[in-house]
Amino acid sequence: MSIIIRRYSQADQEADKESPYLSWRHPIEPEFSTFVLSDFDYLHTKSIQNQLCANELKYDITSSQLFFTPVPRPEGWMVVFWDMIKRFITVIDPLYTKQCPQPPTQQRDEIIAWKLHYALFHCLNEYYAGWPTSKHGWTVKFMPVSDNIVTRT
Repeated sequence: MSIIIRRYSQADQEADKESPYLSWRHPIEPEFSTFVLSDFDYLHTKSIQNQLCANELKYDITSSQLFFTPVPRPEGWMVVFWDMIKRFITVIDPLYTKQCPQPPTQQRDEIIAWKLHYALFHCLNEYYAGWPTSKHGWTVKFMPVSDNIVTRT
């Protein structure tokens, strides 16, 4: 998954030749969610610092309006997005459908989303003095991606 995220980042940066120092979205590799959910010391892990520190990036991360990371789970992957402008945490999972009013994993996924949220802001506030967005006042949304129920079989 990390190679996909890295290639996506490269393609995204190459597509915007006029202002390569600005990027409105910032992908975070799944290593972040794995470390956070396993209660590993993510804050002092070099690879996490490299993903979130300005020294390693080719653009100003403080101008990014959307952060996202894939999250591995026993049922498969989900993706968590942070909209820094509207203060929405959006959770997308292929198991969420428009037919199912509340997915069976929604309660657990919300706990995961909040844990990742607090970890992300813990890192941003540690690595940057005066990060422009507060970790407070956020709402979690669950987005269905299909009209049909998706199964592994």
